[in-house]
Amino acid sequence: MAEGLNKRVDLRVIASTDVRPNVLAVGDVEAWRESGNRLPSGAQMAFVEFSEISRELIDMMEPELVVSPLLARGFDCIDLAQALFMSGFKGQYRAMARVLPDPSMVRREIRAMCPGLDFDVQKMPSERKLRAI
Repeated sequence: MAEGLNKRVDLRVIASTDVRPNVLAVGDVEAWRESGNRLPSGAQMAFVEFSEISRELIDMMEPELVVSPLLARGFDCIDLAQALFMSGFKGQYRAMARVLPDPSMVRREIRAMCPGLDFDVQKMPSERKLRAI
C-alpha cells in the first residue's frame, strides 16, 4: 500500500509495502536530511512537506496522527491546522516545541479557527535528553 502512495504523491514513506502509514510527519524533509539526521526505518510513518498536504493525500493515507514542529521553515502549526481542517482530517494533530511560554493560547486560537480538530502542543525533550535516548 505504501509503495502505491509513493507513486501517486511524492511521499518519503518509510513503511513496509503492505501497511498504510498511520503517522504523518510534516516538515522540511530535505533540511532534516541535510542536518545529518536519518529517517527512521520500519515505522508506519510517512514524511511530507507542508506543500504536499491536500484532501487527496489525507483521503488516501487516512493518518491517525499528524506531527509537526510548532514553527518550521515556510509554515507554522496554525497554517498546518487550517490545511488539515480544510482537508477533512479526522485524526490527532500534535505540534512539537522545545519552549512555548503559553501553549494554552495556541490551543485556543487553533480550536477557534478549526472547531473539532483534535489539536495539542507537546513539549519536546531537550537535546541533552534526546541524546540519552
